[in-house]
Amino acid sequence: MPVSIGGSSKFSVKAACALALFAGFAAAPLHQAQAQFRDSDIQAAYNVRYNGMGLGQLKFNAHIRGGVYSMSTDTDLKVPLLGSIFESLSWRGITRTKGTIRHNHPHPKNYYFSFRSSKKRGKVNMEFAHDAVSRVDRIPKKHLSSAYVQVQPHHLKNVMDPMSAVMMISRKGRSHRSVCNNTIPVYDGLQRFNLRLSYKRSVRVRRSQSGGYAGPVIVCKVRYEPVSGYKPHKKDLVFMARNKGIELWLMPLPRSRNYAPYRFVIPLPIGTAEADLDHFNIRHKNGRRIALVR
Repeated sequence: MPVSIGGSSKFSVKAACALALFAGFAAAPLHQAQAQFRDSDIQAAYNVRYNGMGLGQLKFNAHIRGGVYSMSTDTDLKVPLLGSIFESLSWRGITRTKGTIRHNHPHPKNYYFSFRSSKKRGKVNMEFAHDAVSRVDRIPKKHLSSAYVQVQPHHLKNVMDPMSAVMMISRKGRSHRSVCNNTIPVYDGLQRFNLRLSYKRSVRVRRSQSGGYAGPVIVCKVRYEPVSGYKPHKKDLVFMARNKGIELWLMPLPRSRNYAPYRFVIPLPIGTAEADLDHFNIRHKNGRRIALVR
């Protein structure tokens, strides 16, 4: 989840990249979805900013047919007009996941993530079987030394990949407050962690001059809880684990009690990273539009 890349400014932007992805991952209203959201196609985009400066956009697509889902994201982030010394802050990431929905619960089958910057690149291929991680291939390979909290076999049972996991955020709630009450176990191919959500407040957002959503929004507090696959005293990880200011803003979708992300906010050692909704579109397989925010 948090990534150390040397230097507080670099950490801030790279962490912004990683956590902005989280907002896009949550964009599919699949968990406990009503009938009108099944057999649908979803497109969404989020604008990513750091300290008010635009870094780029995250694009999200999902394809849902009956009890089978596939999702993908494409994120291209760059720090503009800061000269070659900041070239390493450009970042491109692609994510894909597939799985099934049984008993109103996502069950991932495979997960793929790749990223590249001007200095680094890497990939993760992960497969699941019998509700547990069955295979992980990482490039570059990383050996977890004795300085790490080691990943144990039981840590890999009943866990989600990052994309399938946060589908559960969009589940129906008995009330606006209850939609935030959730703890999600996640394994990303290296680190096992929990995302613990709780209700923080409710707000009403206004439509901007260029359009967009207007109405109630539920603000969830998000806590990052490392479990294994991490160094306990790493500065960026300690900061993230202690961070009490992370927020996920959820907007209700029409004619249902499902939600979709509207904004994601994370305070960083220097400044704040945000991902805000640009547009959100759901169409039934017959072409009928179910929801549109633009």
